[in-house]
Amino acid sequence: MTLSEQIETDISGVFLNTDDFAVSVSYSDGSHSVTLNAVVSSTVFESGGGFEITRSEYRDYLIESSTLILNGITTTPGRGDTITENGKTYRVTSP
Repeated sequence: MTLSEQIETDISGVFLNTDDFAVSVSYSDGSHSVTLNAVVSSTVFESGGGFEITRSEYRDYLIESSTLILNGITTTPGRGDTITENGKTYRVTSP
């Protein structure tokens, strides 16, 4: 067994299964969609100077890349794609 394999074996029980915290979402590129599990988090950005500060909060969906399969092809998220959770739709963007 290689060192890498031994480390993987040793830590395999340490990390929690993300599905324990995941919610079911629908991911769509406009033409195709897939239902998958995502862990929801958020990121806050603050910018500005002087007397003005702009605060933006983004909703993050963490998904396992191997589960994002659209039309039979494993893909990566694209700007303008959508994620729907509990009837509310969010557009994929970048800050």
